[in-house]
Amino acid sequence: MHQPDHNIHVSVVCRTNYYEGTTNGFAMDTINWGTYTFRPHRVFASVEDASKAGITWNHVVLTTKVLPEIYDLGELVRPAVTEGVTAVYLFQNGVGIEESVWKASPRGVEIFSCVLYIGVSQKAAGQIHHAGLKIVEIGPYTGPNQPPAPTPPPLTQTATLTSFIDLCTRGGLDAKIHPDIQMARWMKSLWNASFGMVGLLSGCTDSGDILDDPDASKLVRKLMLETKVTAKAVLGRDFPSEWEGVEGLFAKTAGLGHYKASILLDWEEGKPTELEVLLGNIVRMARRVGAEVPLLESVYAMLKLADKKRRKQNK
Repeated sequence: MHQPDHNIHVSVVCRTNYYEGTTNGFAMDTINWGTYTFRPHRVFASVEDASKAGITWNHVVLTTKVLPEIYDLGELVRPAVTEGVTAVYLFQNGVGIEESVWKASPRGVEIFSCVLYIGVSQKAAGQIHHAGLKIVEIGPYTGPNQPPAPTPPPLTQTATLTSFIDLCTRGGLDAKIHPDIQMARWMKSLWNASFGMVGLLSGCTDSGDILDDPDASKLVRKLMLETKVTAKAVLGRDFPSEWEGVEGLFAKTAGLGHYKASILLDWEEGKPTELEVLLGNIVRMARRVGAEVPLLESVYAMLKLADKKRRKQNK
């Protein structure tokens, strides 16, 4: 999206890779755009620094890990938001993640929930690897506690959303407005709550090795179905008829080769993981609506204990 020749400037807030961002830029190794160096317009060490730069931000894209046990997303982004000007986009995984940003933002701030199918990871500080896919689905977040309904809320396409979709498209992404973004989140969660968690539970096994094992693949399918049951109970509607199905997800995953989800890389590197928003929230929502998810509950219980032990060892 960074197109200085067209007066479109992308700045970034960095933490562990701040030095690389300010010196050499980011080394990008991608399937679709080849190998190149991304040099942002500005690099900041914190959101507070970005808010003091004398710049009014039109679009704020959150790509952080969602770690509610460590920080509040709403408080994190608040300094960079200007009412009536700034729109916030959650380029993040998980279900039930938007509420903190919604609560912390003035009502004049548009918030968009986004679902990404992009196989990308940071192999080392400042070294970004793109394994495939470049799909971004975007929809407005209208607030928490939406009652279950057979159809999604009416979609209002604003000028802000149209502008951002255009920026994404010009940057080479396959960006589109999704008419039921919460359903899209649950559909993405099928993969994270199954392939991601089986990989984590089995010692950070990549997706290719999981597909090669019949027993592991069988478990993945069952976890997907429990997640689907929960989504229907929470939203009040089933997956759309055009959904590719479990076998479609398996085929798409096979196309990624031996892919490691970011939660596996975080675990291996001793970093905090998104266990709570990728799996914990699903289990809690299932309990709230009375959905039976014994396998999801079992996997969550084991991973929660393993994560607790890992964090103690890393202190």
